[in-house]
Amino acid sequence: MRLTVRAEQMSEIEKKTQDRFVRQLAAHLLENYPDAKVILPDEERFTVDALLPKKLRELVRIGISCARSYGLTFENSMAAFTALMFEIAPNFHTNSMCQIILKDDGVEPNQRINILLDTLNEKTIKTMREKYDPAAWKMVEPLNVENQSAANQPAAAVPNETGNTDFVATVKIN
Repeated sequence: MRLTVRAEQMSEIEKKTQDRFVRQLAAHLLENYPDAKVILPDEERFTVDALLPKKLRELVRIGISCARSYGLTFENSMAAFTALMFEIAPNFHTNSMCQIILKDDGVEPNQRINILLDTLNEKTIKTMREKYDPAAWKMVEPLNVENQSAANQPAAAVPNETGNTDFVATVKIN
């Protein structure tokens, strides 16, 4: 007997998987980064724990989408990238050092985030924070699984790779 999964079924599975990941990552951010400062494009300022849940999930989707634009597919890699957006600045990745690392074709994309984390130092983080661009929360289209066909949708996160789902210890910048 052969099992056939239709495109619409696959799309629904991917949507539910993505929604679960967004909820888990939002909860992780609330627990581990409650005091991280977020400045929205309209210049409203919040801490992560003061954001409305719907807004937090929207920003998490933007972070995931931005992480995917660099080829990240593992949940823990996308979680670390998104945490950096909240902890440092939503445009941290535009820093020249980050660009070199995140676009290094000689390194598997999901490994690039580890190299980036090992490379960050206080001076670079301070510079990134000083260049905080609230508009970066709108630069990348948020992932909207409902409005994308399975053929057009970015690759789903790969949750079952070894060590891929543990983002409890993503990043903590002081």
